[in-house]
This record gives sequence, C-alpha cells and structure tokens, in this order.
Amino acid sequence: MTCNEDFMAPSMAGTGVFSIYKLSGVTAFEEGLDVDKEISHVSQHNYMAAATSPGVTLQATLMNHTSIVQKVATLMNYSISVKPYIDAPYILGEFNSLARQGKPGISNSFGLQ
Repeated sequence: MTCNEDFMAPSMAGTGVFSIYKLSGVTAFEEGLDVDKEISHVSQHNYMAAATSPGVTLQATLMNHTSIVQKVATLMNYSISVKPYIDAPYILGEFNSLARQGKPGISNSFGLQ
C-alpha cells in the first residue's frame, strides 16, 4: 500500500525526568515506528512541567530563564537523538505551560501570583 499522506510522529508528551514522561521517541523508532517510511515530520509536545509536579511556580518554572534554557536544551538534544533513525524536520507540535490541565493561579496568569 502506498501512502500519499504526511504523518507527524511520535508526538510524545514531552522530554525530561518528570514521572509523566515515560514514553521515548527514540525507543519508538528503535522498535520500528517508521518501518514503512511514512513519517514526514518528527513531532514533539512540550510542557515546562506537570500541574501535579511539586514546587511549580511562575518564578521558578514557567517564567524562569534558566528553566526555559534547560528545557530548550532537552528538546534540542531529543531532536539530535532521533536523527539516526529518521531524516525529517523536527517540529514542536504542541507547546504549553503545564501538562494535566494546568494549575490555577500559575498557568492561567501572566506574572501575577
């Protein structure tokens, strides 16, 4: 069967050490995710943290320069780590503040706490 559609994958929820990030795009490719060569874009979702992560604040997590730089570095490292498995553009298919529906007073505000 020939596929004439473009697919983004694996679109995992994020990268990092948080307990919600149990899936690995690299592992998915190692297990044959793109065996039919139908994926045209490597997609990643990103959240700075989960709403249930301890210690999440605007100052320390969402609007903190160091946290943002570290998160972007993690995303860049992921984009490099999948290159041996697929030569496709890397996109952030979703980018948001907190996974798991956000946190009142933190992810639904801008600089106020």
